Amino acid sequence: MSSSLSPSSVTVGLELPELVVDVSAAQLIFFSAATYNAHRTHYDYRWATEVEGHPDLVIHGGLQSARAAKLVTDWAGPSL
Repeated sequence: MSSSLSPSSVTVGLELPELVVDVSAAQLIFFSAATYNAHRTHYDYRWATEVEGHPDLVIHGGLQSARAAKLVTDWAGPSL
């Protein structure tokens, strides 16, 4: 995805490419452990859906932020 953007080529309204990420339950467990986040909504499907009423496991805000940051840095390339 890396491109060679120059600062002058980045304008308001320029769109980033779409990011589609499949996050596995195992990845959520590992991210929970790495960030010391023991909230069960991230790794216990039954808890997340039956107790808290979510449609599925909840993806950590920090994991979403990390993915978004990687998208931007991959998109911008090393020149920005």
